[in-house]
Amino acid sequence: MRRDSGRFSCADEVSRAAHLRGFRGRSPGAGGAGANLETTKDREDMANYLVVVESPAKAKTIKKYLGNSYTVKASVGHVKDLPKSKIGVDVEKGFTPVYEVIRGKSQVLKEIKQAAKKADKVFLATDPDREGEAIAHHIAEEIGGVDSDKVVRVLFNEITKKAIQEAIKHPLRIDEKKFDSQQARRIGLGDTVVLDLDLDAQMALDTGYRTE
Repeated sequence: MRRDSGRFSCADEVSRAAHLRGFRGRSPGAGGAGANLETTKDREDMANYLVVVESPAKAKTIKKYLGNSYTVKASVGHVKDLPKSKIGVDVEKGFTPVYEVIRGKSQVLKEIKQAAKKADKVFLATDPDREGEAIAHHIAEEIGGVDSDKVVRVLFNEITKKAIQEAIKHPLRIDEKKFDSQQARRIGLGDTVVLDLDLDAQMALDTGYRTE
């Protein structure tokens, strides 16, 4: 049966009533017409999201703005960096940087990875600069991959409820160019160097000649 407006079915009413009783869309007793019904809002309430920021102070504030469906973790800055005890690039592979987990950050990274396994989606909300992009990239590599649909990037320039909620509604992909720029600066090659060197560039480095 439907109401006169034609917008709500009888099953919808059963589901709504069950939700108010705290049964998440289940009718009292099994096998009824309304059994195991679930509204869109119910599914949203049961979803689990992870947000990763840099600052623990930001994490507490953002948690208040997003609600119970969101877990907010802080990376406390970078989680990976070039090693200090040896050269941090693989020369034979086009000066590819070789990163390792920063001493003292293993537990932080472990907690982020554990939370990510339980999450339906991960929002990397590190700072919107090159360093933040590098942190987001390194975390993404550890929890499922930069290209994973589960892992997205969000940017906001102010810690307000409106800015944060808008950012969550409009997720992005990690900016590879910004990440490459940070890597170039980190290994001392400057802003104009492209780390993914083409064949001519690699030959030039091997022979000592400069190509145009």
